[in-house]
Amino acid sequence: MKELTSDERNFAEENHSRVITFLNVRHLPHDEFYDVVVFGFLKAVVEYLSDSELREHYKFSTIANRKMKDALYSDYRYRNRLIRHDTALSLDYVNDSGYTLHDEVPSRNTALEALEMVDIVNELSEWLSPIENAVIQLRMQGYAPWEISHELKLQPPEVHELMHNARNTVFAVCA
Repeated sequence: MKELTSDERNFAEENHSRVITFLNVRHLPHDEFYDVVVFGFLKAVVEYLSDSELREHYKFSTIANRKMKDALYSDYRYRNRLIRHDTALSLDYVNDSGYTLHDEVPSRNTALEALEMVDIVNELSEWLSPIENAVIQLRMQGYAPWEISHELKLQPPEVHELMHNARNTVFAVCA
């Protein structure tokens, strides 16, 4: 985000109470969500002051609320990606048989497995188009298909088709 002009800064200061009201109405803790929604608010300030047609049709509160909601939803999607929700297990927990998880599960070298996966993906990437590679890389990072379509500026059916084509290519290469 670029630095605000003095007019934008003054307008933001005059309307800052909208951020606090937004958080209060939604019963969101200020210490956790202020930094999330304030950037949406600042985007609304810049957009509202730079677009005269927008000012003719909408009140600032409408634009600010929409931008703050968008920022909140983006943060929610970020926090709730599957990759961020691993279950923690204790290796010291003793089960009914008297063994710990450490005793029962053979040790794995996850760093080695990750390197092997990177090697496999790199080898397969030679057979995929650049856009298919981009889709697969984002999918491996935990992005949902709709997030990939937003990130790569593609239509959702295109993302599904690219994933399908990549899957077929991998099956053909491995056969």
